[in-house]
Amino acid sequence: MRDEVRRHLPAWAKPEVDEQGNLTVTFGQGKEHRLFVAHLDEIGFRVAQVLPDGRLQLETRGGVLATAWEAQAALVHVEGREDLPAVFAPREDWRTAERWRPPGPLTVYLGDGAAALDVHVGSTVTMPKRMLRLGAHRALARGFDDRVGCAALLLALQRIDPAQLTRRVTFAWDVQEEVGLYGAAALARRLTDLTAVHPVDTFVSSDTPRESKRFAYAPLGRGPVLRAMDNAILVPRDLIERFQALAGRAGVPVQVGFTGGATDGVPFLAGGAVMLPFSWPGRSSHSPVEVADLRDVDALVRLIVAAATE
Repeated sequence: MRDEVRRHLPAWAKPEVDEQGNLTVTFGQGKEHRLFVAHLDEIGFRVAQVLPDGRLQLETRGGVLATAWEAQAALVHVEGREDLPAVFAPREDWRTAERWRPPGPLTVYLGDGAAALDVHVGSTVTMPKRMLRLGAHRALARGFDDRVGCAALLLALQRIDPAQLTRRVTFAWDVQEEVGLYGAAALARRLTDLTAVHPVDTFVSSDTPRESKRFAYAPLGRGPVLRAMDNAILVPRDLIERFQALAGRAGVPVQVGFTGGATDGVPFLAGGAVMLPFSWPGRSSHSPVEVADLRDVDALVRLIVAAATE
């Protein structure tokens, strides 16, 4: 992912990679220093044990709803060889089970002996990823969280002339968000002069056919979300209103939302930086079929550009 981001950077960008693996591009000049950050990693699994029957017992990497992955295609990653196709083995009564969660850890079935294929404890497991278009505006894929945020930063960077900026701006693509915000914590230790931080990540929306609209409701297709509250922050009202006004001047439709979880902005709060996440509303997050609206992605790009340049 880091190599792919680097490949799409504009020619003027001078990327740096720190010891943690975060990629940053800093440009502009002035006393104010604003950070936009999206994470490179996605949820997945790691092999915890090779069982006697050849199946791989898994441990989760990030917040995984195991039920959604049962009976799905899997990919086992082994360094130095092509990815191995497999399947997330369903429980025996998968079709008729009344319990929501599997009774134990998920397993993966390879069809051949794991040892013969060089699979070992610590090998990583994900699933095949392919983006599919849904009508004129929507798309689904595994891993939109936070591939959409990473892409939005790249697209925004292509629309910015660094010579015209009156502030310093850093765009960052960081690591290990899903397992504890470790990449962001490393950035916070290094970037100590930040005045504002904008994590660019999914807004886990209840805009689905089966969820209550009483909480976390941000309809897809109505613009990016200014994330006013989640499990870690409560953003001051005047800050929300300031960016609503900025979005209005830029002609960008925005929503204000409340959801669960947290973002890569949390490690920066102790340093005194203003923090407001910019999010894209996502349906069925952390599942094999995450859904995004491409109109929201375009508006998110325009919001990032406005916040970086105005």
